[in-house]
Amino acid sequence: MVEQQPGVIGNLAVWERLSFRLVWLVSSAQLRLSAGSALHSLPPSGPDAALHYTVMIRPPAHAVTSVAAALERLRGISSHHYFYPADSMHVTVGGVSRFLSDGSNVAARLAELRAVIGSYPSFDLTLRGLNVSPSTVFAQVIPHGRSLRALRTDLRMLGRRVGEASDFGDYVRDLLPHMNIVRFSGRVTADLLDEVSRSRQMWFGRWTVREVEVIRTNSLFSREDRQLLECIPLAPTHPSA
Repeated sequence: MVEQQPGVIGNLAVWERLSFRLVWLVSSAQLRLSAGSALHSLPPSGPDAALHYTVMIRPPAHAVTSVAAALERLRGISSHHYFYPADSMHVTVGGVSRFLSDGSNVAARLAELRAVIGSYPSFDLTLRGLNVSPSTVFAQVIPHGRSLRALRTDLRMLGRRVGEASDFGDYVRDLLPHMNIVRFSGRVTADLLDEVSRSRQMWFGRWTVREVEVIRTNSLFSREDRQLLECIPLAPTHPSA
């Protein structure tokens, strides 16, 4: 397990808030400038596109229900985009595609994942505020404590061991955990961005993460193309005496 000092965690929390703000300023401005011309396309779907192995967190029903109201307002403005179904909403912990698909013993690799992930205690996440990337609308995820960041680092180190290179997107996901709720298809309008702006500070809920899932899926996490490989519990936490 990767250890991080409390002062580092405090600094990361500040950078996280500032970075979410910066992503909004840059991405919303870019989308507004290209609103009349840019056409967005969805990534491939279907069984042949289910090539991604991912460790993910499934949000509880109360958080998904809270997001649903904002989602419906966005759908009322621009229904042509792809809106993630409730059972496809997730928080990505880390990709493990190379680790599980490089020809090695999958059962042994899953056992190693269980050992790494199971060494972490449960932790809390808060879902608060909507934001945009160049291709999505997402709900911002605020981790409490250091466990999520440290677990992501451990998963990235497993990938490096089998030659999986980290790219800039991996580091962005580490700093800015999130839950995609809309994938753009076609044109993005100013009205849609205005609605997202009105939900920038909306609170959707807090929960304790007690398990994660290892799945094989496509980029849209489509129900019909998603396979659950393992559900891994986190270590129980014990209150102080």
